[in-house]
Amino acid sequence: MNLNRLLLPGILLCSVASAQLLHPASPMPRFDVVSVRPTNPNQDRSNGGVSPDSYHAERTAIEPVIEYAFGLGYHKELVNAPAWITSEHFNIQGKLDEEQVASLHKLSRNDREEQMRLMVQSMLVERFH
Repeated sequence: MNLNRLLLPGILLCSVASAQLLHPASPMPRFDVVSVRPTNPNQDRSNGGVSPDSYHAERTAIEPVIEYAFGLGYHKELVNAPAWITSEHFNIQGKLDEEQVASLHKLSRNDREEQMRLMVQSMLVERFH
């Protein structure tokens, strides 16, 4: 088993555990539906974003997804990560159900952003463990 592949899950689990400590009364939020598919790393670079009912990242390496999910300074704070987080690329789609959209709509912009980041953290743990 490749030691580098074990490093990322450890980082993610520690970060998720920290986030759960900040939100102990509720479980980590999750997308209703998630799709993660490998894509050709030689295609044009990534495109992504957040909408009221989804998160998407197309043709992206996992590094910027991790940076978004954990609020890291882009390309500066994530160190000693395995090389595959920049070399392997994916199409990622996370969809919310109608109830989740309605709940998020009631929150402030900052709280909606935080909930979306927590959902991306959950997706990373579930799909890249």
